[in-house]
Amino acid sequence: MSLVIDRKHWIQPYGPSSSFKPYDEEEDHISAIMNKAQAVGWYGVLSLLLLKGYNVLSKSTNDIPTTTIQWSTRLGPVLGLNVTSDNGSSFQFKGIPFAKPPIGDLRFRKPEVPNAWSGILNCTTYMDACMQSGTHVSEDCLYLNVFVPNSLDASAKRAVMVWIHGGSFISGSGSGTDGSALALHGDVIVVTINYRLNIFGFFTTGDNSATGNYGLWDQMLALQWVKNNIGDFGGDTTRITIIGESAGGASVGMLAIIPQNRGLFQRVIAESGSCVGPRDSGVESMKVFARVVNELGCSSNSSVSTVTCLRRQSAGQLGIAFYTAFIHVQNASFTILSALGPTIDGELFIKDFEAILTDHNSDAMKFFRDLDLLTGLNSAESGLFYFDLLRHQKVFPKFNFTVAILANIPYNNVIPTLVRQLYDNCDAIFTSIADKYVEPVTSGDAEDQTSSVSNLYADVNYNSPAFRSLDAHIGASTKTYQYLFSHEPRWGLVRPRPLWLHGANHADELPFVFGLNEFYPSNILKDDDELAISRRVMTYWTNFAKSGNPNGNDSDLLEWPQYTLPNKSFLNISVTDSVGHALWADRMEFWNKDVPSQLRRCRATSGVSSLMTIDMLISVTLKKDLSAQSLTSSYKHGVSEKTLKHCLLLELIIRISLTMESVQYIGMIFVMVHSMTATNTHPDGVITTTYGAIQGKVVTVRNESVYQFLKVPFAKPPLGNLRFQKPERPDSWNGTRNAVHYGPPCMQRLLTRYKNILEDSTVSEDCLYLNVYVPGRIDVNANLSVMVYIHGGGYKTKTASLFDGSFLAQSGNVIVIIPNYRLGFFGFLSTEDEAAKGNYGLWDQIFCLRWVQENIKFFGGNPAKVTMFGHSAGGYSIGLLLLSAETKDLFRRAIPMSGFGLSPRAITHKPRMATIRLATKLGCIPTGWDSTDMSILTDCMRNKTAHELLDGQNKIVAEDSSSPHFIMRPAPVIDKEILMDTPHRIMYNPDSDGSRRYVSADYMTGTNSADGGLIRSYLKVIQTRYNFTLSDGAPTIALCDSIAPALARDYYASSVRIANAICASYTSDGTLADQARRLVNLFGDMMYDSRTVQTLRRHILGNPRSFQFILSHKSSFVTTPGLPPWLTGAYHGDELAYIFGQASHNFSSSERDLSAAMMTYLTNFAKFGNPNGDNSTSTSLPVWPQFEQEQEQYMDFDLNLTIRDHLHRNMVKFWLETVPALNKTGDGAVSMATMSRPLLWSQLLSCFVLVLNLKI
Repeated sequence: MSLVIDRKHWIQPYGPSSSFKPYDEEEDHISAIMNKAQAVGWYGVLSLLLLKGYNVLSKSTNDIPTTTIQWSTRLGPVLGLNVTSDNGSSFQFKGIPFAKPPIGDLRFRKPEVPNAWSGILNCTTYMDACMQSGTHVSEDCLYLNVFVPNSLDASAKRAVMVWIHGGSFISGSGSGTDGSALALHGDVIVVTINYRLNIFGFFTTGDNSATGNYGLWDQMLALQWVKNNIGDFGGDTTRITIIGESAGGASVGMLAIIPQNRGLFQRVIAESGSCVGPRDSGVESMKVFARVVNELGCSSNSSVSTVTCLRRQSAGQLGIAFYTAFIHVQNASFTILSALGPTIDGELFIKDFEAILTDHNSDAMKFFRDLDLLTGLNSAESGLFYFDLLRHQKVFPKFNFTVAILANIPYNNVIPTLVRQLYDNCDAIFTSIADKYVEPVTSGDAEDQTSSVSNLYADVNYNSPAFRSLDAHIGASTKTYQYLFSHEPRWGLVRPRPLWLHGANHADELPFVFGLNEFYPSNILKDDDELAISRRVMTYWTNFAKSGNPNGNDSDLLEWPQYTLPNKSFLNISVTDSVGHALWADRMEFWNKDVPSQLRRCRATSGVSSLMTIDMLISVTLKKDLSAQSLTSSYKHGVSEKTLKHCLLLELIIRISLTMESVQYIGMIFVMVHSMTATNTHPDGVITTTYGAIQGKVVTVRNESVYQFLKVPFAKPPLGNLRFQKPERPDSWNGTRNAVHYGPPCMQRLLTRYKNILEDSTVSEDCLYLNVYVPGRIDVNANLSVMVYIHGGGYKTKTASLFDGSFLAQSGNVIVIIPNYRLGFFGFLSTEDEAAKGNYGLWDQIFCLRWVQENIKFFGGNPAKVTMFGHSAGGYSIGLLLLSAETKDLFRRAIPMSGFGLSPRAITHKPRMATIRLATKLGCIPTGWDSTDMSILTDCMRNKTAHELLDGQNKIVAEDSSSPHFIMRPAPVIDKEILMDTPHRIMYNPDSDGSRRYVSADYMTGTNSADGGLIRSYLKVIQTRYNFTLSDGAPTIALCDSIAPALARDYYASSVRIANAICASYTSDGTLADQARRLVNLFGDMMYDSRTVQTLRRHILGNPRSFQFILSHKSSFVTTPGLPPWLTGAYHGDELAYIFGQASHNFSSSERDLSAAMMTYLTNFAKFGNPNGDNSTSTSLPVWPQFEQEQEQYMDFDLNLTIRDHLHRNMVKFWLETVPALNKTGDGAVSMATMSRPLLWSQLLSCFVLVLNLKI
């Protein structure tokens, strides 16, 4: 019988396992000297997990089928586990020593190869983590864990992935990650390792007594063990990949520039970490170590004596002294640098990491470029900024960093520290950073400021260093790949998550790399989308480990192109992966090109005066405090921080002239003032966009200038083979494009009254243009909010040039954009299969939004502050785009008006049949046609002229007008791309991407009091049948015998109960005019008012920024010709005259005020997410309350603005509660087809009874 070694006895000669004070949940402490806030601020991810009570070690195998297995290695036999899971069977060998315990005289020394063992080594449980705060820690910690998939076979030659954990070089453990899921998924061997941390791993005296970097030496010895021994487990020693995240990512980056490692590994995967990241090197560590030495009484003139003294301390004493010193150094002031980490030791690294990356002839860079590299970032790495700021909460007691980070924080703290620590106090760099990240948002809202500040943090610490590593690597014969992980997961390692953080936080990708089921807590639901992301990530990663190519031979994966110049391609990993190019190009060029260039100039000229100097002068000379508290009062009076500084500088000039009489000094300040007030304007109206230069024109609106750029292409002309296809990016052009005339309307039957007012009324398929309206002069630094208007017209008619955005732009100081989009069958033909998926008009709108993201900055717009607003079919469109993951990050706010995604008319029914009808009209149905092959029809229709296609559409419209029907055809469809399901199912599934997208946007919505007047077009059709004249009104029989059954037919499967309920609820006992008004109410309640309430009720569950309005004022001028005299209130579309402030309307004085109020409210919402503006907004308008669950308040836009509540409460309840209940119960054998006409007395009796029931 073989002896199985008991590990507890084996390590006993070196003393029992050490630990700090255990985590006491009641005291909320993580160690003897760290409270919760300190732990979160200084300790990193592991602290967060411990504080939350999560078990950071791999999940217990107690409940998983497990057996033991003995295996022979060249070092001796080992006893491991055979673990069976849903993923398969894995073999796990835990706690294999790769070095001697680094205790006693081996503390602060390079690791040594361990002694061999006799007997069987028990490798069924993890060993302790290296010394850190928490329990189950020990100095005896240099062990690794091996995970083998499927079968143990020494000849298997599987690729090997060695995981190096993160944790700021202070915390973490190899046993914190179960590698079995990754191993099984990719059929690779996964190895996880421990390495010494904090003072135990990185103490240095700066000389040979203690050179430091022991944690890196541990990693190197672990890799040597893998190289020597992994073959015994079936590993291929020629295919070893090192992989790490955060400090682990920095570690693998550093290991990749150490030439001694040549042959130990062939590939590198660095996640959110780089060898040149400022947080990952121990530049400030000597400050910490000096305090430790003093604290423990080990100060000496001899560094040898100091090290000897420290070796005599217990592990607990040394750990507590380290954390006390570390906290003091980190807490002294805001810092960019880490107070602990790898250092330039003269052995592993003979010069700093930046210098190594730029020396392409060095052995270090030759080694680096001989390795395959896959590296990337998460879209919201700045989540860690929140924890850095918590340390300084006392300095800013009035700020809640969970909600926002205002711009004065970087201006007064972050940027000065950054420039001091990294850039030699170069004043020019301070100015550049402030101009880049602070000045553009000082007058913006808290969300803008937070976004810009968080970008600054991420760009400095993670993003730009990663790009420097990538750029240094490319050009070799090896492979280079970049990714961006942008999916915001259900659960993340770094918690709590501040409210302002959007996207993938630091470390959010880790569960997806190692398998959600193994990583997510058991109470967190794993949905199909996230499981699919995890499978794809594991496939990409393991493919790379096997061959250096993440694509492998898997045809199901999106092809991931290499990162090369000039494209700089990357894979964006989310629910739907995509390939992008030149990620954050402008910001990365700033940090990796502009800033180094400025630093070289600064060092050459010893620096010049700057904003830092000026701010210091203002503060000292004038005793002014530029903190947020003093600035707040100025903001409230409409003065921006920039303007305030200008005023203070002028005052400074005057005071200095009186006291110092220094002409030279005053001249210097005047130069500074000029540089601060200079703007990048385009007085000639020429703008250079992504695709080429355009020449606009200037018009005068209310004595102020507005620039108009008309007929700007945002997509290729959708002609020929591009008909019935998604739009494509427009071609670039040479020279300057004339943008002073409106473009043509898209193909449609244009009404005569529209033809009479359009500059170009010739309809065309070449119509994908937009119009841009910019107030005042064009200043690329203006950072204006942007409003994109989507016109209505039943998806069949109207055009962008019917609407002049100049008045709205001038009134609200916003940029207005109005695009065309394809209409009718040109925009919405669908075969419900791959032949023609449909929704091309919606794709046009999405392409317009993408154009805005790419180009609006050139016009002075802020791509992060885009609001969509639209009327009728434009409102439907916005409502649908709000439910689509395709529009994520394309717009922040939405104002759908008299059209909503949940409206029954938003999407169409049976589009395939409509397509066949059109094909029949065009002679595109061949003899013997196989109805399963719709491509024959679409190919034929692509070969028809645009006017032939339009004629076919017009014939169908004429046929359908002979009887009342309510379904919009053609219209948007469920295409499984833009819309993954019905709007209702998407919205009410809180776990869907569409639902999350919906609540992520701020939401304002409203209706007109007579929106339902559109029913007059249906009443016209049935006048003759029921013998009435529409100008007089309509009879009840038209409601109960025609309209109600038609609505039930189109939307409720011909439900008799629902038809009867509609009849009963909207019957009038009065005149024909009264009944006609009830019919208007019916259509308005069903299609518009109930839907606006429904969407708001859902929205407020995820976003309180929700506002409702109704326009009830009947205009004194004609808005729509031919309306019957009995129609009262605001007709469908009346709000547009007031919102666009159209000069052609003869407003009364009161109506002019109403128009001004509406424009103010809407543009405030676009700018701030609040129609009332922000604290700096001065207005006499009534405060518009948010829509809330109890009161459901809304703004009534009449000549007297009034706040009301519960719009049409009873009828909203009818449509949102009564009708769905009736629809759910069904009608049994009764159908609408069995009803005879005219209405039977029995049916009238049924209606009468239902009326009584409804009134009770």
